[in-house]
Amino acid sequence: MKKIAICIPTFNRPKVIFDTCSKITNIVDSDLADIYVYDSSTDDETKKVFEKIERNNFFYIRIDPSVHSSKKVYAIYQEKKIQNNHEYLWVLADYLFFDKSVIREVISKLNEEWDMLMLDFYDPQGRGNRQYHSPNAIFYEYAWSMTQYGIILINCKTVLKKADWRYLTERYLTDDHKNFSHIMMYFEVMLQLDRLKFYHFSISRENVYISKYKSVSSDYLDDFLNVWGDRWYRSINALPRFYKNKSRVIKMACKYTASLGEKNIAELKCRGILTIRSFQRYIPIWHCVSTVPAIIVYVIIFLPDDIARRIVKYGSIKTWLEYIFQLERIKVFCKKYDTIYLYGAGEKAKMVADLMIENSISFKGFVVTDINENITFLKGHDVIGISEIKKEGKVGMIVAVNKKNEKEIVPYLHQMGYRDLFKLDRI
Repeated sequence: MKKIAICIPTFNRPKVIFDTCSKITNIVDSDLADIYVYDSSTDDETKKVFEKIERNNFFYIRIDPSVHSSKKVYAIYQEKKIQNNHEYLWVLADYLFFDKSVIREVISKLNEEWDMLMLDFYDPQGRGNRQYHSPNAIFYEYAWSMTQYGIILINCKTVLKKADWRYLTERYLTDDHKNFSHIMMYFEVMLQLDRLKFYHFSISRENVYISKYKSVSSDYLDDFLNVWGDRWYRSINALPRFYKNKSRVIKMACKYTASLGEKNIAELKCRGILTIRSFQRYIPIWHCVSTVPAIIVYVIIFLPDDIARRIVKYGSIKTWLEYIFQLERIKVFCKKYDTIYLYGAGEKAKMVADLMIENSISFKGFVVTDINENITFLKGHDVIGISEIKKEGKVGMIVAVNKKNEKEIVPYLHQMGYRDLFKLDRI
């Protein structure tokens, strides 16, 4: 019996799945785990790339493209071959894995025979590594983040073999609970265990691998409003009365992941999915599923698309307005000088340079303390040492470094004779 069955549902993403599987082969020993790829693609591209993986612990299963991911996962949970030959089942998102240090810790913990083990790379409250025995405590603190595939490992013997799959399928594998049927299973089964053994691992984002081929936007954006504005609400409220604080749990998804936040709302408006008419059906429960007031939603709906796209770019109306204000401040500052330099050559300096170039604000180049430690050309401009600046006319300096470095740089620039500096509040 192997320790883990890693099961990966995928759909039309051959580069993503090959990238993730390659990562797994470099980290997971073949005597430790079997990897099953469940492919419901509409072509054979995923199968072709899978054949390049020469490992005897990788298995390919073809699934009908019309089968929804929730149904795929329920079928995986019930597979007797997996239950009988592995101690734990781990349903993994096809774009996600963890580094060797995390896997080493996970294997160590699995020897302690937990019912469920959570790899939490959100953990906004910083709760850290800890064990739980109360289903309600887990529900209150982690239900919103447990929606993520790849975050939960399940004990085959104590959980999957004892679950009432007929009941779970009839009650939760329905249109009302699509995308969240797995969450329903977790919390239903917890109530059936005599003494739940649940372990919460707090994982640093630095230890999480996200495939470079994964799309930046949501894979189900066209259905996003329905998923988070309706099904999420229905699913949580469908759980037994044993679970308390359901309204807060529902809203935490938006609070911590920005699902149905201003950026998502603006993007849905630009795609023609969110309109006055479509929004009407969500009005009665909108205060439960989103942190954005309905009045702000209406404002976004009525905005021209080019402005709505600005909100998508900057994340919120507030950030976009701050950007406009910052831009005007830069323009006013630059008009006072004959020559403008950006101090810095890191990520912040690059962002400021992009902003200035985009808005036709000219600057002479980038300035650094020691040219030997930096590149000499960036964004079409020279990178020079501060000693190379020719003080001809009025020279203005925009400090484009992070806040920590700014505290050291500003006094240094004052000593060099640059008193009137522009410090960026945000960019």
